[in-house]
Amino acid sequence: MKKATNLKLLESEEIKNMSFEDVFLSSQYKYDIQQLSNTAVKRTGCERSPLVRVLNDINDGSVAYTDGNKVTINFGNPFASRLRTNYPVYHIYVVGLLAHELGHIFYTDFDDSIKYMNEIGRGNIYPEKPVHKNADAFEESLKDENNRKLIQAVAHTIDNILEDIYVNRMQSTNLGGLYARGIALGNKLVADEAPTVEKQKENENSDFTIIMNLFLSRIKSGVAYYGKYESDYKDKVENLMSVAVGYIFGNNHQNRCRGSNVIMCELWDELSEMLEKAKNNSDDNNDNESSDAEILERLKKILKQIEGQTQDTENSTTSKTAKSFGYGGSLDTEKMQQTKGEAVSVNGGEFSDEELEAIRAIRKIQKNIASDRVEEKIEREIDEELNEIVPKNLPDIHENVSYYVNRPDIQPSDKNCYDVIATRYKDVVQSLVKVVKRIIKKKNLTGERRGIYCGKSLDTSNLYRPDLKIFKDRKQPKKEISLALSVLIDESGSMSGQRCRSARNASIVLAEMCEQLNVPYEVFGHTALSGRVYLNNYKNFDSLKKDDKYRLAQVDASFSNRDGAAILYVTERLKQRKEQNKLFIIISDGEPADIGYYGDEAKSDLKYIHSQLISSGVDLIAAAIGSDKEVIHQIYGQSFLDVTNLETMPETFARILKKKIVN
Repeated sequence: MKKATNLKLLESEEIKNMSFEDVFLSSQYKYDIQQLSNTAVKRTGCERSPLVRVLNDINDGSVAYTDGNKVTINFGNPFASRLRTNYPVYHIYVVGLLAHELGHIFYTDFDDSIKYMNEIGRGNIYPEKPVHKNADAFEESLKDENNRKLIQAVAHTIDNILEDIYVNRMQSTNLGGLYARGIALGNKLVADEAPTVEKQKENENSDFTIIMNLFLSRIKSGVAYYGKYESDYKDKVENLMSVAVGYIFGNNHQNRCRGSNVIMCELWDELSEMLEKAKNNSDDNNDNESSDAEILERLKKILKQIEGQTQDTENSTTSKTAKSFGYGGSLDTEKMQQTKGEAVSVNGGEFSDEELEAIRAIRKIQKNIASDRVEEKIEREIDEELNEIVPKNLPDIHENVSYYVNRPDIQPSDKNCYDVIATRYKDVVQSLVKVVKRIIKKKNLTGERRGIYCGKSLDTSNLYRPDLKIFKDRKQPKKEISLALSVLIDESGSMSGQRCRSARNASIVLAEMCEQLNVPYEVFGHTALSGRVYLNNYKNFDSLKKDDKYRLAQVDASFSNRDGAAILYVTERLKQRKEQNKLFIIISDGEPADIGYYGDEAKSDLKYIHSQLISSGVDLIAAAIGSDKEVIHQIYGQSFLDVTNLETMPETFARILKKKIVN
């Protein structure tokens, strides 16, 4: 069995070959992100947590967004793709995305944001006309229906930028830790990932787009990279910064609306030029017959050039506020402080608490995934191995017998059924555990140590020794016994009803005993049909799955029984175990019956097999059910156990086990 290979080494190989998608699209990661969302919600005082949805859509241009009810994160978006080689850092980035989108749910007034867009669409400046030299031109432009639609799209972009800054600061202040670090990393990436001014010039981006990109980088990360165009744009960007600072604080969304209006007035020359260019391009391409929708779509494509544009309210189909999540509190905005943080590196050296938290989270996920994969590989090996085994020296009566071994799939109800039975017979299990522990103690205390320097008594036969090793005592007791247990359950038709239930309950009691004593065990059920033996492997020696034992809830009756062939198969596996003591328990209702295998001939076969087992070092206990114990007694002698009444099982089991193991 390949399971003998170092499991840690196998898991390490799996982790080494694990891809980005393996980790971040795993059910474990989705669960962890949902838990981080739930934690953030509790800290904020909301009553319910939004669902977190994970995508891997390369055709979706969104990085993350919310509709007020759920948060969507798209790992297929290429933004920040350079972080994908460092999973803990990427995890910090994702937590920042999560915190940002939750911030919109907690603090963004979606109702007012929609009202802002609607008012501009009607030609009104909301909440009021700004005091600015370009305010009249702004107001006049809204009288044109085409301009209203174009300005509406621009206002939405600027409003999103200011709202992003507001919610990021609120979340960083109130959540802190990994959430704040993730937001800081995301802000830094806006500057790092933004196109250079030179590149934007090559792409013939408008001055409005270039300035907005620089402004976005400056307001989110604190820096803007101008290259050789610093003299052209820096003063304008810094002026926008001074304007924006007065509008990003406070929990009243109208303040961000005012800020958006002022910024559009500040950039009215560039904005007018861009609007005119959008209309002219549309006219040129459509023979002066462009619809309003086509003009708007062209402007949206231009606005998409602004890196980091959020899609929060753009993707919102309903008006949801923080109140719908049970949050009605207010926060002191004066206590808000700018989150400081640089892009995180975990390539050595000392780590911050947030970095360590991210490293531990990713390592745990990788280990769980690797463990599951190793388990699956071993399970496949188990299936293959079980159907490759052919017992040696089969008696002539089984010469033409074939085997088929099945590992039943664990059903959803199996765990509950198993747990109910295990709880019902909890006292019986505890009694059995005590019995076996006493036997272990007695087994380990037998014998003496002689020829030692000190001990409990003098060894008078060694008083002559010149090396003074003249003492003796008993062997030091051990806490464990070298024991392996195999259980074989008769699943023939005659076992139907209460007999089968008794066999199932007895096997679960034995399984619980082995679990508590850390004794390796496996359980098979067997039936036969026309010379073919069908074995159900309910619990396997080599399985790593903790839920392997729950298959025992499926024990059921079916066809005939060819006990001898089944016993030879199971003991073939048991004899390969390295444990000193090998115990085999067969649970049956009596005589075997299959084509060419019944009556005295079958009984003789079983008696012969029993004797062979004894000579090979395998101890057998035949568990009888009800009145069938007389038949079992005839075949197996005194090595039988009545499991009809499990309450009496510990006492009888102790007598048999003591005789076989200790004596």
